Amino acid sequence: MKKTLTILFACAASMAWAQGPGPGFGPGAPPSDLIKTYLNLTDAQIASLTQIRQQGGESRRTLSQDIRTKQQALHDALDKGTADATALGRLLLDIQTLQKKIADLDKSDQQLALNILTPAQKPLLKALQDAANLQPTIGQAAGLGLLDRPANAPLPGMGPGMPGMGPRMGPGMGMGGPGGMMMRSRPGAR
Repeated sequence: MKKTLTILFACAASMAWAQGPGPGFGPGAPPSDLIKTYLNLTDAQIASLTQIRQQGGESRRTLSQDIRTKQQALHDALDKGTADATALGRLLLDIQTLQKKIADLDKSDQQLALNILTPAQKPLLKALQDAANLQPTIGQAAGLGLLDRPANAPLPGMGPGMPGMGPRMGPGMGMGGPGGMMMRSRPGAR
């Protein structure tokens, strides 16, 4: 039974670490001047994109809160030494279902946003996506001295404007919060 609980806890931890906010859907309106210029977006398009983002954000916040509630119930059950693998498994499946709903919402909102673009703007966005896909390769090439570091890029090991703070982490990799790596210690756990 201990092995089953250990496996369930490991699954819960990995799902919690993997879960993070959808791309571009954090709080507040993001700066849009550069993308507006690059894609030649109209003010009406920016307003529509912002509205999609805000509406999706409300749904994501609700789903994220539901995930946190289920994760807390899972942690509480494990802290109490619950041996009911069915109940623990049900909580894990509930968390996974909620995470899938967020991913589906991300895809749906992205499709709504893409539908706002004109046929002339879509190839520009594709070129931007292709460039984004090359970022890891560009970073390695710059690390080997093959490319110049972009003017606004942080120095290796330094976060932007934060000396000594290390490189930025991706979604879900921060400490605490949904998808964060902060884990409560359990009595007797090492």
